[in-house]
Amino acid sequence: MSRILIDIGHGFYCGSQNEERFDPGAVNQAAVSEFSLNVVSAIALQQRLQSLGQFAAFCPYGLSRFDRGLAAAGYDCFISVHHNAAGKPIKQQYVRVLHNKNSHTAQDRILAERVAEAIANILTITNFDAEPANLEVLRAARKTNVKASILTEAFFIDQGLSEAQMRIMARNAGYAIAQAVHEYFYFGG
Repeated sequence: MSRILIDIGHGFYCGSQNEERFDPGAVNQAAVSEFSLNVVSAIALQQRLQSLGQFAAFCPYGLSRFDRGLAAAGYDCFISVHHNAAGKPIKQQYVRVLHNKNSHTAQDRILAERVAEAIANILTITNFDAEPANLEVLRAARKTNVKASILTEAFFIDQGLSEAQMRIMARNAGYAIAQAVHEYFYFGG
């Protein structure tokens, strides 16, 4: 059984003066926040992982981005769940999965590629594939003993989809992430 830590992107965090703040992430034209969709995906991800026999926990609320990554200590995998926004019309929906740009192993990239493919397949959108990124949360996760750390951006929330459509897509993305992570660890990465 693998141990997976799920970070629900945005939401409550600790500010620079140790005050608690709320970051909704991107908010679309219909006032649907990225955070609300991140919650839908993360819950589906956790439930599916647990049904597959994996241990999946949520990152504690109120932590800074860096501390969220450090919370991955003692886990096999760290997943920060997000969605995307373009601020303008795009030609097509696509998925992006980011991995640590400075990772010394291929594990992050391999897992990111598999998760991107799984999300693209279940949502029938373009796979933008795995992309290296220099993100604070991923840098912090790599400072721990975590085997793989990724940040998912399942789809764009500002492209005219209804809230109901986006909630279904977010849930399905969570299921796809879980399946890819389970297979990654079950078959040895």
